[in-house]
Amino acid sequence: MLAAPEAPPEVAAVAPVAPAEAEEAVEEPKEKDLDNLSDAEIRAEGLFRNALAAEQKGQLFDAIRFDIRALRADPKQAHARRHLDGLRARMQPEVGGLLESGRRKFQQEDLQAALDLWRRALLIEPGNAEAREYAARAEQLLENLDRLRGLLRHRLIFDARNLYEPERMRRLGFEYYSIGRKPVLAG
Repeated sequence: MLAAPEAPPEVAAVAPVAPAEAEEAVEEPKEKDLDNLSDAEIRAEGLFRNALAAEQKGQLFDAIRFDIRALRADPKQAHARRHLDGLRARMQPEVGGLLESGRRKFQQEDLQAALDLWRRALLIEPGNAEAREYAARAEQLLENLDRLRGLLRHRLIFDARNLYEPERMRRLGFEYYSIGRKPVLAG
C-alpha cells in the first residue's frame, strides 16, 4: 500500500460544520463597508462570490475550489464555510462513482483522467483514504513516466527482451519496437 502524500492545495481539508448547518441555504452576504475590512477579508469575500457564481453555472467543483481559497484567505469567512459544507453534503453521493470511473480510466491506462477523477472525489471528501491512495499512485506513475521521457532523447524503444506490451507503449507516447516477438495473427 502506498503512503499518500499531502493533498494538493486545492484539495486540502477544511473542517466541516454540523450537518444541520450545511443544509441551510447560503444567503448572499449583504454589501459590507470595504473601508472596515482587511485585504484578506476582501479577497475571501470575492472568492466566495465567485463560488456562488460558479454554482449558479453548474460548475460545482469550481465552486468548491473557490470556497476553499476563500477560507484560506480568511478562515473566519462563515458564508464560504457553510457554502462549502453544503456543496460537499449535496455532492457526497457522487464520490463512489468518481472512484469507480477513476479505476476504469486507470485500467485503460489513462492516468491523467483517472487522477483528475480521484482529485474531484477528494474535493468532495478530503479525508477519503481510498481516493488519496489512488491519486498518490497515479501521481507516482505519471512522475516516473515523465522522468523516463526526460531521460530519452527520442521516445524510441527497441525491446529485445519483450518486457512491454507494444500497444501499451504506443498509448504511453513511445515509438516501440519489439524484437523477436512473433506477430499475433487474428484467427
